[in-house]
Amino acid sequence: MHAAARAICAYLSWYVFWRVEQYLALACILFIVVVVPGETRLAAGKAEAPADTGFPGFSQAETAPEPSAPEPEVLPAKRFTAGDFVGSDPGPGHRLLPARDFTAESVAGTDPAPGFRALPIGPPGVLNPPEYPPEPKGKKGAALSQSTPLRSGSRAGRMVALTFDDGPFPMWTEKYMQVLAREKVNATFFLVGSQVKEHPELASALVSAGHEVASHSWRHARLARMKKEDEVVSDLREANTALEKATGKPVKLFRPPYGDWNPALLQLANGLGLKVVTWNVDPRDWTNPERGKLVGHILEKTEPGSIIVLHEGRPNTLAALPEIIAGLRRKGLELVTISSLISSKENEENIAK
Repeated sequence: MHAAARAICAYLSWYVFWRVEQYLALACILFIVVVVPGETRLAAGKAEAPADTGFPGFSQAETAPEPSAPEPEVLPAKRFTAGDFVGSDPGPGHRLLPARDFTAESVAGTDPAPGFRALPIGPPGVLNPPEYPPEPKGKKGAALSQSTPLRSGSRAGRMVALTFDDGPFPMWTEKYMQVLAREKVNATFFLVGSQVKEHPELASALVSAGHEVASHSWRHARLARMKKEDEVVSDLREANTALEKATGKPVKLFRPPYGDWNPALLQLANGLGLKVVTWNVDPRDWTNPERGKLVGHILEKTEPGSIIVLHEGRPNTLAALPEIIAGLRRKGLELVTISSLISSKENEENIAK
């Protein structure tokens, strides 16, 4: 009897514990499947819920403005020099011009030729071209016609021409003029039109001192490489206008920047009454050679009729100028302007006829 009771009790205990384990296992399964995901979604929903803005019916997400891009910073005008602009090599026989100041407001469009200032920004709208004077004609009304530029003059009169390119520059031009005045020499200055527009008083001072001024283009661009003829003509005319306005004299001579020319450029320049002039003595002073080498090269290469090309803004050129003049005079050469050299050559040709 007691043994049977113990067996029954043992079986009941086992059955109860077995059932409890089943129920516990089922409860765990239900908890994992139902309760845990629900709690996770609830927590996620709380995290995503917008904060109360204090205005019924609107959430912070609905009322907060979209972030906007920051306003562009307007930089103040700064001063900088041509040295801040990286340009191409000016090419053999020419120099990079000395740096000069200009302001951020004056820069417009593309980078100018090395060492030259960008043109100021003009007013919006259609640009009205300046009024140009009537196109000058050559001698006795006949149009000029050159097959090649003038590189030298007559050898009969023992004349040579001293020429200076790329000006005018404040301070530099005055210093060159002081040396030439002291040595009693008149020279030809091939000036850049945009520089003349900025410093017309320097061009006027050159003429008043007895020097000759001529065109070196408007902005020192390689005109021979331009594809549109009207752009070339516009450049030449604009330079002529600036020079004529500053000096009160017509422009008769033109030297292409870098000495770069072609038949088309000759024809266009001649059509405007400009005789194209280059050189036959080039000491390459734009490379800033030593003064002794600079003087020696010129004295060795110069002969009657030579046209010597030098540049403004070169310290060694300015320092060597008195020695150059004295050396040429020791060789029995007379320093004159290009126009005087041309007149001498024309007179010689007329006599030969």
